[in-house]
Amino acid sequence: NSKLNSPSRRISLKRFDGPARGVHSNKGSALNGNQQSWKTDETILRLHIVPVIGHLYLDEVTEDHVAELIKIVRKKGYAVTSANRVLVICRFAFNLALKWKMPGLTSNPTAPLPLGPKSHMERYLSAEETQR
Repeated sequence: NSKLNSPSRRISLKRFDGPARGVHSNKGSALNGNQQSWKTDETILRLHIVPVIGHLYLDEVTEDHVAELIKIVRKKGYAVTSANRVLVICRFAFNLALKWKMPGLTSNPTAPLPLGPKSHMERYLSAEETQR
């Protein structure tokens, strides 16, 4: 088992191409099946996730690291829904890594973290819609 955890077998989040293969397939995002969505997911991964925790090996990332990542996203002024998207992408990436039995990874560090509250937009019917 020490062979699995050796530096030559471990992989950092930056080098883990699971999100690129799993989240961003040619059929759109695995997260919600929308072609535009995979571009958003890739941007979030590249601009927010990798710069903060990409230097860590997958098995070094803790709940605290991911919580700090979410806090950084919120401090930059992004909405709760954007921070939730970051968490969902991280969660998906770690679930893929577990499914693919990536060396050293035994649990998903994002699992205990809750999503932030959803914001509900009030929508009113237009005069035309009330006539239908």
